[in-house]
Amino acid sequence: MNVMTCESHSARIGFDAHDNIFVGRILGICSIIRVDGATADQLRTEFEHAIDGCLADCAGGG
Repeated sequence: MNVMTCESHSARIGFDAHDNIFVGRILGICSIIRVDGATADQLRTEFEHAIDGCLADCAGGG
């Protein structure tokens, strides 16, 4: 399993050959959050934005 981490959160990373993109699913949280990107850098950016959004939602109570 390939793993990417951000702020102590992890995502399982794979490659979707049909759509030619990298995909990730953030682990260890109640919601299913999927991120994708055409490059590893784009995937990293989307993962970081997803974590930032999730943390902001938790801090705001919603």
